[in-house]
Amino acid sequence: MTMPPEKVSELLNQKMNQNFFDFINKLRIEEFKKRRQYPEFDHLSILGLALECGFNSKAAFYRAYKKFEGGSPSAAKIKHSA
Repeated sequence: MTMPPEKVSELLNQKMNQNFFDFINKLRIEEFKKRRQYPEFDHLSILGLALECGFNSKAAFYRAYKKFEGGSPSAAKIKHSA
């Protein structure tokens, strides 16, 4: 089944009340948070892990993280490990 990109975007807007880029970035943030919990990713910096999850710049990652999580990823790491 093939659906035109415009239709996918329209459905996301109607059903999930978000645009395509927010949908993708939310998935990337969730993947970042999941991977961050596993020791095999400890060798990566925050930015390195963000790039592994599909972000293509530090600015894009931090902007999305703040939008969906309400803070910075480094503050969350400190809070999570405490």
